[in-house]
Amino acid sequence: MSYFSQFPQKSFESVKKILIGSGHESILEHIIKRGDSYELRKPINNISPLPTYKFAIACSLASLGNTELASEISPGAENIIEPEFGDNISKDLAVSFLS
Repeated sequence: MSYFSQFPQKSFESVKKILIGSGHESILEHIIKRGDSYELRKPINNISPLPTYKFAIACSLASLGNTELASEISPGAENIIEPEFGDNISKDLAVSFLS
């Protein structure tokens, strides 16, 4: 089971509010709605090499209903929020999306 399958689906406005509140509003520039699904404007490797930024993008996409793409972008998401490996910014962001 994917880490992102536990994320409740949210509206674009709710996701936008979370991202702005956490200082991650630049992520919105990378997401586009195609049909009924939210996707990336360009491949993730052309966006950022940083695991924490990829995690933030994946959280956003998962909350918008695209858990499959979120899992592809951040396959080790559990590690990003573990006490030994993670960072507080990512942990706080995950909590915001999970609530």
